[in-house]
Amino acid sequence: MKLELEQRAEQTEAKTEEKVVTKGTSLFDSALGKPEQKGKLQDLGTYDVPEWALNYLENGDASGLTDKEQNIVDKFVKENFPKGFTMSVDFENVNEFNRYPAFDERNESAQTNRGEAPFLATKTVSAKFIGEKLDLAEEQTASKSVSQDNDQQQDQQEEEALVVASIDNQLI
Repeated sequence: MKLELEQRAEQTEAKTEEKVVTKGTSLFDSALGKPEQKGKLQDLGTYDVPEWALNYLENGDASGLTDKEQNIVDKFVKENFPKGFTMSVDFENVNEFNRYPAFDERNESAQTNRGEAPFLATKTVSAKFIGEKLDLAEEQTASKSVSQDNDQQQDQQEEEALVVASIDNQLI
């Protein structure tokens, strides 16, 4: 009986230690998996994050987001924080009509060559991201992965456009 109690106490201690390592690391668990806690955490930058994305970034809760919005956030995280992140939001630094957020839905009619913002104006807050930086080899691998994802996304959009065009031709 005493041995059994000691084993339970050790298991509880191990679980508590495990929780301490991962506590406070809102690391987009559902979308990208848990990060490896190997190296020292470093400042990954401060970004103007759209307010609509905060709950998803902090808690992984995508309720209220469209699939397109969720994909935009996922792409931002995958490109910038492939090893996970912790973020600190500065709610004192709010921009009501930010035309240059870190990510958002593109303004398809924007004439960027004439200086127009590529995004629709949105409310943003300043968020500081902390995590583990990639080494050079990992950076190159991540870059190739993002490039392939972009190519696949572009192919999918082209296919959708062809389907819409063929449907329009059938209607005429």
